[in-house]
Amino acid sequence: MSAIDNTTVAIVRSFQARATMENFDRKKFEQGRVVPIRRLLADDHPALKAIVVVVCGDKNSPHGEIVEDDSTATINHLRSAFPVEVGTGKIIPVICRDWGQNVGSSKALNAGIAEAQLLGAKNILMWSPRVPLTATMFDEMSHFMAHKGLGLVGYMRKNWYRQTSWMFAQNTCALWSESLLRSVGGMNPDCDGTGQKITLLDHELKQREVPVAGMEDWEVYLRMSKMVSHFFPWGMVGMKTPVEGDESLKRPGTDEYQNHQMKILRQVAVMEAYAKRIFPELDPEEVFENAFKMARFA
Repeated sequence: MSAIDNTTVAIVRSFQARATMENFDRKKFEQGRVVPIRRLLADDHPALKAIVVVVCGDKNSPHGEIVEDDSTATINHLRSAFPVEVGTGKIIPVICRDWGQNVGSSKALNAGIAEAQLLGAKNILMWSPRVPLTATMFDEMSHFMAHKGLGLVGYMRKNWYRQTSWMFAQNTCALWSESLLRSVGGMNPDCDGTGQKITLLDHELKQREVPVAGMEDWEVYLRMSKMVSHFFPWGMVGMKTPVEGDESLKRPGTDEYQNHQMKILRQVAVMEAYAKRIFPELDPEEVFENAFKMARFA
């Protein structure tokens, strides 16, 4: 595996709602965070400078953990699981006190981006540990970005052809140029929800009102395209070897499972809403066509 000159900082969001040291789910944390992070760090990739773990410490958010002595249960267990890495700055915990109502908080990502910028990151890897990312996969993304001169590269997931949103570089596993994110001011907090809602049919063909929220990655791409007055190239790797996400913690019947299903259901509709908002002069289908014409796949 060859060295990559571009210094990268990964950003991970992690929380257990209302968690304290007493009620913290250690097994869930081990499976959902510790194991995936160890997997990524196993080969000590030279370009991966640090992993920033952003924890919800927002007392007004339903996702917030209890903050005591400027720490949370997740941070305490992170330090216990990775004493050397936390001590040396390979893993950096950050408390986001303005997370908001959205599980996939854009504000949390911006808190991570700010920390990555302080570390001098040239690239920023947005990563959900339910994607079993390895150093080899990260290397593939980094090389493709450098070789094609791209500012955004994602990794294909299994069954990517079933949904438009899965064909785009989502923040479940997306490598961004820091300069691109800086030029647009990072993720848009409006993607955490502004009160706007859309009506969809759920899997039982029942009408559901859902917020226009999430898909902050697509929104950034559209804003940047608007800013530079053209749709710019972006990439996806792993078309022949797509990754299968670990959804074992989102069991049917749980709130996590229901929230995840509704999130998937609304993604394309949210993409269309952003297309209308940012490019009101174009038909949304034209926006999609122009954006995906610029995709580079490998």
